[in-house]
Amino acid sequence: MRDPLVPFVVAPAEMTRRNMLAMVEVAQVAGSKLIDFRNVSVVSAQLFELLATRWRAIAGLVPRLAFVFPFHHYVVARALAASTVVELAKRGTSFRLFYSAQRVDDWILGRAVGEDVAGALLDLETSWDGALAPVVLDGARHLVRTTGSIRRATFLVRLAWIARRCAETARAARLAREAVAAIGDAIDPEACEIRRQALRALGDALFELGDTKAALALFDDASGSGNTLAEFVEMAVAARARG
Repeated sequence: MRDPLVPFVVAPAEMTRRNMLAMVEVAQVAGSKLIDFRNVSVVSAQLFELLATRWRAIAGLVPRLAFVFPFHHYVVARALAASTVVELAKRGTSFRLFYSAQRVDDWILGRAVGEDVAGALLDLETSWDGALAPVVLDGARHLVRTTGSIRRATFLVRLAWIARRCAETARAARLAREAVAAIGDAIDPEACEIRRQALRALGDALFELGDTKAALALFDDASGSGNTLAEFVEMAVAARARG
């Protein structure tokens, strides 16, 4: 639910030059504000170029300005907006980009805002058509890597399934391998279950890539044979002994 104290504007879906200029003018109205770009179909570098070149607000008139995008557009927009963020800071406005799952209203009101990895992945699972997949998946992986090992492994497995859905099978295999590595030799029940999911995701990806033998071996491991808690204990002890 939006905070009623935070002014916001919903940007039009089509980012024509006329619409972009209108958003630049709205952004310069006095006061901190949020502009919601979640309905836009394409993110254009021209939006940020116009924002930088046509910014006329005096220092302090717009203390904070937030643009919000769905996660897949946020990854692209963040790179396009980098120089504009610096330019507006020089002119007395703190300008930041956010993705939909973040608590943007809190930032407008002067509070700290953290990442929401689960929310970002949910956004990809429900509203992304797979466009610019390598860039978006790399951005998501960077975000996932900010979490602890077990949560990171869980998120990597989810991201591997997302990658397969948009035909990035080789990338899905790498993500699943990274999930297995993130778990390491942890032996608690949660880690064992995540390891099974990661092995299954890796097996599915390798099967699609044509490595049937390796895939079947992973399916056998993921099915539970050789993956009981007791056997994981033995594996962990052996690994530590080798170390």
